[in-house]
Amino acid sequence: MNVSELMNEEVVNAVHAATATSRVMTMVLEGELDRDEAADVCRMLSRYAALGLTEVVVDFEGVTHFDYRAVKHLVHEAETLRTKGGDVKLAGMSPYLHAIFRS
Repeated sequence: MNVSELMNEEVVNAVHAATATSRVMTMVLEGELDRDEAADVCRMLSRYAALGLTEVVVDFEGVTHFDYRAVKHLVHEAETLRTKGGDVKLAGMSPYLHAIFRS
């Protein structure tokens, strides 16, 4: 599933239906995420929080590039979820992505 598919209203509705039985949502990303696509990821996290889904794992295993300028926005969304009692965990981070997120 790519970022544009994540923004699909049907996917959001499916997530809403799953919240009653699911504790953790995994968002699988792939490819090169430019600034706009990274912003889409942040918006999706915000939508998840609005639906009451506050435990999210973002899987970066298939990501080859992430725009460094979007890191602060992703951190902001994670902090917002934490204030609602949730959390965001990052998984599948390559050494390249670790360097971007450490900066």
